[in-house]
Amino acid sequence: ITKRLNLYPYQQLYFSRFRYGSLMPLFPEKAKGRITCTGDEQVLLVTGIASPAPLVEEVKSYTPSVSLLEFGDHHDFGEKDLLLIEKQFNQLKGDNRLIITTEKDAVRLKETDGLYEIVKKSIYELPIKVSFMLEQEDIFNDKIISYVRKNSRNSILAKRKDDNKSEDSNHTGNRSRTISFRNN
Repeated sequence: ITKRLNLYPYQQLYFSRFRYGSLMPLFPEKAKGRITCTGDEQVLLVTGIASPAPLVEEVKSYTPSVSLLEFGDHHDFGEKDLLLIEKQFNQLKGDNRLIITTEKDAVRLKETDGLYEIVKKSIYELPIKVSFMLEQEDIFNDKIISYVRKNSRNSILAKRKDDNKSEDSNHTGNRSRTISFRNN
């Protein structure tokens, strides 16, 4: 990949991947607490994301019984959606049933009025974490921090640049003005 990109000497390439975290109850006060899948769960996977295939694969690694209820990307859940979620959840067999959703969808679901108690007790979010490969995380973080410090509006270099712009615009007769704000 690095060779194919033909990077310039000042460019750097970092490799990262998604990792899924542990299931977290969306409503901790209602749920039984954290859950560890044993493989015999019946799962309703509720998604409103563009490409749920990787998520489906991940959940199937916990249990083979996964029913996908897929909504469009950035879906705003309404009353009909909540009814459909409850209906499909109630159709799952057995006592060991749960609903899994993404962090993104969990935020929207939590803010939606009308979520049924049975759903609140059984819904979990699956967090996603980004991890760097090849032990590049510290290098990447140092690069970002260095860039922000160098280019921060509060840095000495940025203040000098703003001072020069202000002087230039005042003396050249330009109608636009540069206003600098400094934290004292």
